[in-house]
Amino acid sequence: MVQLHFIYLRELEERFHEMATEMVSRRVARQLARLHDLFGSNNNPGEICLSQEELAQMTGTTLFSISRLFTEWEARGLVVARRHCVTVRNVDSLREIAG
Repeated sequence: MVQLHFIYLRELEERFHEMATEMVSRRVARQLARLHDLFGSNNNPGEICLSQEELAQMTGTTLFSISRLFTEWEARGLVVARRHCVTVRNVDSLREIAG
């Protein structure tokens, strides 16, 4: 049980550090890569069902910043954004952005 608490505490510390020090594009790319690995559906492994607003809240940024990033990333073929879903087309490129 103590081991599990340590893991959660370490993850919380990492997220706090990211929000305090990382650029928005890196935070969003890293979060999308994490969510892709955790929650991609079996039918569509690149599909992550959450809104842009939810992603903004998760990464400590604004809806405007997410929208701007998605417009850029869609043009580069990295993601396809819909109303309540994001499809990751190139997770390796997102990981490169995440550093």
